[in-house]
Amino acid sequence: MTQAEIMEFINKNPVFTLATCADNVPHVRNMMVAFADKRGIIFSTGRNKDVCKQILANPSIEMCFYSPETEKQLRIAATAEETDDLELKKDIVEKFEFLKPWIDTAGYDVLATFKLKNAKAIIWTMATNEKPKEYITITDL
Repeated sequence: MTQAEIMEFINKNPVFTLATCADNVPHVRNMMVAFADKRGIIFSTGRNKDVCKQILANPSIEMCFYSPETEKQLRIAATAEETDDLELKKDIVEKFEFLKPWIDTAGYDVLATFKLKNAKAIIWTMATNEKPKEYITITDL
């Protein structure tokens, strides 16, 4: 799978499970990618949430995307790097309108936005279950 195909897979299946680790305790939750395009793989959360605090304390994360249609799973291990790009935050709020009232009240500083760095991906299917793993490096954008 190429980097372009990875981005396409993410855009078709934007809900992912995010794994973090805090105090040697794993945590997972479902989230949604904001963008997977020329800007990189971008997601956001509230600055006051535990997930944000966990990422800031330990930016090593793993994402898992799944397509029920193709029965493929895409796992991405990466470093989550916070970005304070205001235009990017505005684009996220425009895409996810449910955020607008919150941002209108509290401002953009309450939105923590992350971009993947040093990412490597692997595709899993039942057909490839027993084969050696082939990792795909995702170029930092």
